[in-house]
Amino acid sequence: MLKVTAGRWTLFLGTSMKKCNNCRELKPLKEFTQSKRVPSGYTTICKVCTCTRQYEWREHNRDKTRSAVRRYNEKHKDRVLAKCALYRATSPQYKITTKNNNDKRTKSGYKKAWTATHRANKIKATPKWANLEKIKHIYKGCPKGWHVDHVIPLRGRNVCGLHVETNLQYLPAHDNMSKSNKFN
Repeated sequence: MLKVTAGRWTLFLGTSMKKCNNCRELKPLKEFTQSKRVPSGYTTICKVCTCTRQYEWREHNRDKTRSAVRRYNEKHKDRVLAKCALYRATSPQYKITTKNNNDKRTKSGYKKAWTATHRANKIKATPKWANLEKIKHIYKGCPKGWHVDHVIPLRGRNVCGLHVETNLQYLPAHDNMSKSNKFN
């Protein structure tokens, strides 16, 4: 093992090891971030120490961090709002809360569509290219006493379908309940 020292960095040639300038431990190169600015090609501080330093700095400078975030959000308001809307549309963790059961969204089938999408997202059955507006429209148009059913079930024994508009159909409630998750 050949130790090369130039300035503050140390690289051990013949191995994939490097010494961290912060914790002074000898670690594999994969523990360091690659950098074109440093002659060795890797940062002088390991990833763990870098994360710790950043966390401590943010904790000691909360006001600076918050004001920077606030400035960014004001400057890029459209981008931030679009990102929030995308999150609300696709995230299974986002929950719709209504103040009462007479809410328009509940009556219009919006909540049913969201609940089905939520369940489908949980099992990763809704692809990113799915047309969520058409799916909502299908749930809205469901006649009373009928269910919106997946033609190919999301969790079938032999086959698994996707939660997309082309895989949805209206079925009488009794037929849908007896069909369960079978594909004929």
